[in-house]
Amino acid sequence: MGANLAIPYSTLLPDIEPSYGGGTVWASPPLSENLRRNDGLELKISLSARGHYVIRLGYTVTGSSILPPEVSVEINGAYQFLEAQRVPLVQYWKYETLDFPLNRYGDEVLPSQTILSTRLDYTLRDSSSLFREPLLFSFEEGENTVKVTLLSGEITLHSLEVLSLEVIPDYTKPDADRPKDDFITIVEAEHPSYKSDTTINSASSRSLDVVPFDTYRSLLNTFGGVSWKNGGQTVFYEFEVPSDGYYSIAFKYIQDSKSKMRVFRKITIDAPCHVKSSKATPLIPRPTGR
Repeated sequence: MGANLAIPYSTLLPDIEPSYGGGTVWASPPLSENLRRNDGLELKISLSARGHYVIRLGYTVTGSSILPPEVSVEINGAYQFLEAQRVPLVQYWKYETLDFPLNRYGDEVLPSQTILSTRLDYTLRDSSSLFREPLLFSFEEGENTVKVTLLSGEITLHSLEVLSLEVIPDYTKPDADRPKDDFITIVEAEHPSYKSDTTINSASSRSLDVVPFDTYRSLLNTFGGVSWKNGGQTVFYEFEVPSDGYYSIAFKYIQDSKSKMRVFRKITIDAPCHVKSSKATPLIPRPTGR
C-alpha cells in the first residue's frame, strides 16, 4: 500500500481483510527509549505472512502535559492512511484522594488529579474511537520497517508488538455454575480507580435515588453525566471477588440526556472484551436511577 495522505481510514476499511488469530506475530526485544517531541524509533520487522495487523505499544508517560502523547506511524516508508499521521496514545489519571475535600460551605469538591505513572500497553486506535476495532496496518511477507515518531508529550517506550485480531464470540450461557456463596460487592461510581480524561469526573446529583445523599450539603455521588459523551473516554474500577467463576454485573444509572435514545458503553474485564455484546452494551433511557 503506497502513501496517500488524503485517504481517510474509513475509505480503505471496506477493502481491509483483518488477519485473525488473536496472538502476537512479532514482538520487539525489551526497549527503554526515552522519547520527546519529534524523536523517532525505527524497527525492522519480519513476518511469515502478509496481512492486516494491529500495533500495540508498551510505554510509560513521563511528561506532565494535560493532553495525551501522540505518535505517527510509517510502514515501509509511508503513512498508509490519514489517521496514521497523528495517533493519540492513552494517558490515565487518578484522583489524589477519594476522601473528597470540602469547600467552606461543607460541600464536596473534586480533588486534584495526577497522571498514572505505571506502564501502559495500548493498541493503536483512531482519535475519535469511531471504529470498534483498532487501526489495521498492512504488512508484507518478510521484512518490514516500522517507524514510530513522537509528535507531542514525553514517554519511555518499552515495547512494540504486531498482533492479529482476536475473534470475539457471541454470548452463550456458561456451562459452569456461578459461585454458590451469597456474595455482593458495591463500588460507588464516584470512586474510580483511574480514568482516561481529566474532563470526565465525579459529579453531584440531588436525586433521592442516589446515595450517598445529604439534604443540606452537595455530595459527589455519581460519575460522568454530560461530561462523559465522547468516544473513547474510559473509566476503570477495581474490585475483588472471593473465587474464580462467573458473576453478574449490574449498573445503577440515569440516562435522561437523550430522550428515547440508547447510549452505548464498551465493557471490558481485565482488558479484553469477552463477548461481542460487551463491545457496545446499550443503556436504555432511564429518567431515574435503576
